[in-house]
Amino acid sequence: MSDPTSSFKVEYAKSDRSKCKSCHSTIAKDNFRFAIMVQSSNFDGKVPTWYHTDCFFQKVKLIDVKIIKGFDYLRWEDQDKIRDLIQQNSTKLSNENDPDETFTVEYAKSNRSRCHGCDSSIDKDTLRLSRKNFTSRRARRYGPVDEWYHVDCFNQMKTDLAFVGTAESFSGFADLNNGDQKELRDKFGTSTTSKRKRRGAQRNDDSTKAKQAKVDETDDSEDTRGRKEQCELLWNYKDNLRNDVPNHILKELLEFNGQKIISGESNLIDAVTDCMAFGALEPCSDCTGLLVFNYTNYRCTGNLTEWTKCSYSTQLPKRKPFEIPDHIKEKYSIFENYKYTKQDRILTQIAKKLPLKNEIQEPNYDSKIPLNGYSIGLVGRLSKKPSTLEKRIKQLGGTVVHNLDKQTMDVIISTQDEINKGTMKIQYAQKYDIHIVPEEFLDEVQNDRPSIVMDKIKISSWGVLPHIRKQRKRIKKQSSTTSKSFGFTAEKVTMKLKDGAAVDPDSETCHVLKNRETGDLYTAVLGMVDITRGTNSYYKIQLLENDNGKPWFLFRA
Repeated sequence: MSDPTSSFKVEYAKSDRSKCKSCHSTIAKDNFRFAIMVQSSNFDGKVPTWYHTDCFFQKVKLIDVKIIKGFDYLRWEDQDKIRDLIQQNSTKLSNENDPDETFTVEYAKSNRSRCHGCDSSIDKDTLRLSRKNFTSRRARRYGPVDEWYHVDCFNQMKTDLAFVGTAESFSGFADLNNGDQKELRDKFGTSTTSKRKRRGAQRNDDSTKAKQAKVDETDDSEDTRGRKEQCELLWNYKDNLRNDVPNHILKELLEFNGQKIISGESNLIDAVTDCMAFGALEPCSDCTGLLVFNYTNYRCTGNLTEWTKCSYSTQLPKRKPFEIPDHIKEKYSIFENYKYTKQDRILTQIAKKLPLKNEIQEPNYDSKIPLNGYSIGLVGRLSKKPSTLEKRIKQLGGTVVHNLDKQTMDVIISTQDEINKGTMKIQYAQKYDIHIVPEEFLDEVQNDRPSIVMDKIKISSWGVLPHIRKQRKRIKKQSSTTSKSFGFTAEKVTMKLKDGAAVDPDSETCHVLKNRETGDLYTAVLGMVDITRGTNSYYKIQLLENDNGKPWFLFRA
């Protein structure tokens, strides 16, 4: 249930086992614990690094609660405490006129730096703005790291970046020429603007702001009142369920109403609370999968195909009355007077990062020209003449490629016999993970997306979708550039082949254990492909035996 769009998280500590990443002391159970979400080294996702409240605000300068995932899950009085902390932090930052070393402006020294907002390069000698990163792995090892942005990208993301200053707040502002200083003042304001206003203009401006403030205050008070009532209702249900109702009854209630059974006591309580307050969730309209609440929306947990998870999400799901069996009503007092009332849940929209301008997307699907944007190669002897197949491909909007090229070749049409022969072209396709599909591919794409059809009917044991392959190449190129600029390169590992199985070089004194009766090797490679997220992860596990036959080891990668 992780949310990739938010970098921060808050919750009540579920136990006293977690430790603060800053002071390394224990975080007491039921106390606040704030998290900075960081990329996991073990899987495609982010994991939390936990902090005490004071330790967190020493590291992070927040000015908006909407950036914090899970904030609306807290009790209302605790939300007020955090709002006060952020308000104090915001006031402190606003009153600081001296340049803040966290934010820097300068002229790009080369064209090697990339914008963290749009992911495109920043040209040499153009203005670039920086926010220092104090929490990344590289920052913890080498000190604060500058994350550079184009001026416009930084301006769009300044709320997410916790920037509340003016143009003069950037370190290095005084070193810019007059034209660039004026540009920054126009975009970010200046601390001297108010002094230059005439008295009459100032008076009119204050009057306008006062009127606007009254309107905003009315709107905010109505919204705040609704959120407070909702928060108190949810926590009233949560407290009663936690004190009186065991987990197996919570699961029975969810199953009785056709809801997703979620593991973990707190998750079960949250799911039943949501159903009691707002109604049971109807299945997904796209795949009939079950919906679950995910901080800012309700997302589907079903699958469209074997390789594709359903990406459906909504803030206003269809609901039905939450029903409680009679035997549960009679036994637990919380359900005796319960009556379903139809209402919508008030949700907070987490601030999202700008989409990548250069991200490679899958071509748009059109059933009339489904192969538009795809390059197809023909390999081996096929049932139809090459000229006939080429004509058909062009009619479907595709392009025929005669020379194998990993840059342009998206998919290959061939036969199982050709794969068994292992010709040079087949080996080339395997090397670069190009799908090999039968001729039926041309018929199937008229009924479904080519990406789904490729994985569905491929006759090769390999294959990565074309747009994912191209994106990986771009990311690899960017990573290579970044690595060179920091003075390190990725390490290459050469696997060793022992008794028919590849062994990591660190396990040079071991070999993969073999079943003496069947000859099977105790090794397995698990894969997880998610087309919608663009992930293709692998997990390898081996049972190793020392070459002298004594100890055994479990190897994971």
